[in-house]
Amino acid sequence: MIWRKCIRWSRIYRCEKAVRETGRLYLLKGELPIIRVFDAFAGIGGFRSGLERAGGYEFVGWCEIDKYAQQAYRALYDTGGEAFYENIRCVDTGGLADFDLLVGGFPCQPYPEKTKIPKLLSKAH
Repeated sequence: MIWRKCIRWSRIYRCEKAVRETGRLYLLKGELPIIRVFDAFAGIGGFRSGLERAGGYEFVGWCEIDKYAQQAYRALYDTGGEAFYENIRCVDTGGLADFDLLVGGFPCQPYPEKTKIPKLLSKAH
């Protein structure tokens, strides 16, 4: 099967897409098309960590409102040259870099629904 020539299983779709678009099979790592990513609601970078590990992704920007998560994200990843937005509501779509993939980690609930938490201790979202 010709698709086995791709470097990793995670790259099969990208190789197939490249064949459809250009009529050429990308076999070498340097020739694979790069997918540009914007990381919304980034947190400490869970999506980024996985995508960087898979390879073939370039991050063009990120957004996170929590100042402690921002500090952790900057400490974990090289964010130089990437657009940063503190609040997703303030993103200027006209000045936003082109991207192919939008990833976003939405907020978790503070407690599972089945757990009984006194009303004084629970925080409203």
